[in-house]
Amino acid sequence: MPANVFMNRLELDSDWKALAEEPTVVNATIITPAGNSKDVAVRFRQGDAIGWPPGVQVQLDGVDLAELDASCDTSDNVLLVVGYTR
Repeated sequence: MPANVFMNRLELDSDWKALAEEPTVVNATIITPAGNSKDVAVRFRQGDAIGWPPGVQVQLDGVDLAELDASCDTSDNVLLVVGYTR
């Protein structure tokens, strides 16, 4: 079965948002654009959040995006997810 491209742009606010609405296992790069004004809080399986500063790129292999959540205390931050399904 061929891999499918996965691209998502999340506009963040103070509410937690899953990186995918349904189970989606991917190899992906998650990007906090350099133009963001604050850190993006990211958590796995509703655990402790870690702040990702603007301009960070993180490559994840075999991760289910539905288990990752992100939020930010300002509404001008975005999070980009680019990759392909497994």
